[in-house]
Amino acid sequence: EKFDVNNIAREVRNIIVGVASKGIKVTAELPDTPQIVIGNAGKIHQCIMNLCMNAKDAITKLDGAITIRVKKAHNKEGYLWIQVQDSGTGIPPDIIEKIFDPFFSTKKKKEGTGLGLSVVYGIVRAHKGDIFVDSRPGEGATFTIELPFATEQEKTNDKKNILVLDDDPLLRNYCIEILRGSGYDAIDFASVKEAQEWLLKYGNSAWFAVSDVVMPDMNLNEFISAFRAVRDDFKCIWMSGNLNPADQEIIKSYPFLQKPFSPTALLETIKTIKE
Repeated sequence: EKFDVNNIAREVRNIIVGVASKGIKVTAELPDTPQIVIGNAGKIHQCIMNLCMNAKDAITKLDGAITIRVKKAHNKEGYLWIQVQDSGTGIPPDIIEKIFDPFFSTKKKKEGTGLGLSVVYGIVRAHKGDIFVDSRPGEGATFTIELPFATEQEKTNDKKNILVLDDDPLLRNYCIEILRGSGYDAIDFASVKEAQEWLLKYGNSAWFAVSDVVMPDMNLNEFISAFRAVRDDFKCIWMSGNLNPADQEIIKSYPFLQKPFSPTALLETIKTIKE
């Protein structure tokens, strides 16, 4: 879903004000215009909250400051920064490289599990983003989450979404590994019905299929029509090891992969349909 990061930052700020000690000033520096990204708003809320709770714990004095900042990335066009800055004790150089590792923690057993930053890292990476930290002992810390704006995400999705349909799970896994390993977003299904239902709910950007499904009552044209009823820009690559006679003529209108095929053959065929 699309959401405004400013709204998430305000919500977290209001919560942290309520749980931080009175001497800690919590502020949010936000732009006047909405900062729209695509993803899971609840998960990004969790990330910012996690960073703010860590910032609160890092301030060992009676007073201090936590700043939540949202702004355009300085060094990357089309990207947004969400920063959480604190005036705490800072992070020692000998552990700063380890802080995103699972189970690593400087807290005592009763203070936390040490999973927080690794969870944040995983969520950010799942949103096609990155996270950085700038800290020196005694000078506090600034964590920066970098996420693509919705326009950048949509631009990428418009070219890189592939739906794999096949009744053979080994073939589906083979395709998915090739596609994801080559930078494509890919998802697989064993039936037309499952794929249509998913596309109707979640396919909010351009998709096309690499397909071979057992369809006793559906030829290739009917198959394409079924998906175009959900998305009119839907395209298809057909793969098969044994074409039905009825599909021999129809197949001439679509890119075709003869099973078995190599990773190179799959990727080269995809390039032809994208151009």
